[in-house]
This record gives sequence, structure tokens and C-alpha cells, in this order.
Amino acid sequence: MSKLTFTLEQIQILRATQYIKNVSEKSIIYSYEFKRYFVSKSLNSKTAKQIFIAAGFDPEMIGESKIKAFTTKMRKRYRDNRILSLEDTRKNFSGSPRKIELTPEQQIEKLQSKISLLEQKNDIGKLMKIIKMQKRIMLAN
Repeated sequence: MSKLTFTLEQIQILRATQYIKNVSEKSIIYSYEFKRYFVSKSLNSKTAKQIFIAAGFDPEMIGESKIKAFTTKMRKRYRDNRILSLEDTRKNFSGSPRKIELTPEQQIEKLQSKISLLEQKNDIGKLMKIIKMQKRIMLAN
């Protein structure tokens, strides 16, 4: 990650840009529209710096390393999965608890999975005790 940090003034300037989803002192999250725009212009043989300038960004403010990292990431994502991989998936897989109520069948299935996992952990604990006792016996002899 780049050591470049943004000042409050730079953060405000970047937030005013239509292609920024979020910005902090250390990172920028670009919008889906910018990612698509970047890939389409990149496919037309434009350099990353040219694309950023055309989109209204100041490359000096963003920094060469952040632009390079973004370029590498977008090219890899596009090469691997085309446009589908440009979408920000963090909102879908944030690890936050569900807000949807589970049906009784789903609750039962979830609880059965938990029980199974706990039983497996318990079995491992029992095996570990047996192994420790066997070691003690072997060391005692």
C-alpha cells in the first residue's frame, strides 16, 4: 500500500468528483462507472495517467503508486471475469449479520450444522486427551 496520505482538503476535492465512491486518508474507492470507463479507455490504448486526467483527476494528488495499483487490479479483474468483476462486492460479502428472518426450516438446518461442528470439536478434544495420556504412559515407561 502506498505511504501517500491525503489531506482534508484533498479528501474534499476527491469526494466532489463524480467517480469517487468513498475516500479516506489512505484509500480511494472508485465508483463502478469509473471502473467501466477506465477499462473501456484502457482497451483503446490510453495510458492510465491519460485516463485519470480525462476523468478530472489530478494524478499528482492521487499518486503514481495508487494509479499503478488501480491499473494492475482493474486489468487483472477484467482479464479474469470481464465487466462482472468490476463491481464492488464488499457490500454483498461484508460479514455483517443477516437482516432477513430465517424460516423455521432454515433455522433448524443452521442449528444442526452448529451441533455437528460442536460434536466434531468435542471429538477432537477427546482424541487430544487420549493422545496426551498415551504420551504420559510412554514417557513413564
